[in-house]
Amino acid sequence: MNNNKPNKTKFYVTWSLVAMFLVSLTIALVMVSNYKKDDSKQRYKLTQIYKDVKDSDYQIDMKRGAAVYQNYCLQCHGQQAQGLRPYPALAGSETLQGPMLVPLKIVLHGIRGNRGIMPGYKNLNYLDITHVLNYVRNNFGNHAETIHPVETIKAKIDTLSRKTPYTRDELNSK
Repeated sequence: MNNNKPNKTKFYVTWSLVAMFLVSLTIALVMVSNYKKDDSKQRYKLTQIYKDVKDSDYQIDMKRGAAVYQNYCLQCHGQQAQGLRPYPALAGSETLQGPMLVPLKIVLHGIRGNRGIMPGYKNLNYLDITHVLNYVRNNFGNHAETIHPVETIKAKIDTLSRKTPYTRDELNSK
């Protein structure tokens, strides 16, 4: 007559597992839904900023760029951008002096490589990103074209859904 007890236990365990699975699935669906909503809201906000900034004049603010560098870049890339091991030098960097979209993507989302991972700074204000990139692209022996805020905003919009750092292969293939 104890044969019924194992069946009851099996029944409760099975339904407990099913309930946990359904709760987990619901949470996952809510999270995915929220990510999409957040991206949509952020995309709308950035699009509005893009429209406002598109026709405005831009002056590079080297002091602001230097301040952003001091706060976010100095600890890994050094005072003179020579790189502190294992982090790469920014001085004389072909990547920095090349097409502007590559350094924009790296600053926004980071990069993963054989020297470790550089975090992304997509939460920085678009002007701070623009100023720091122009500061680094035109100091430390670097000479590159000016990045305008509208280009930073466009890069933010175009890569908004990205959640992981880039790899060198990804950046080179595009």
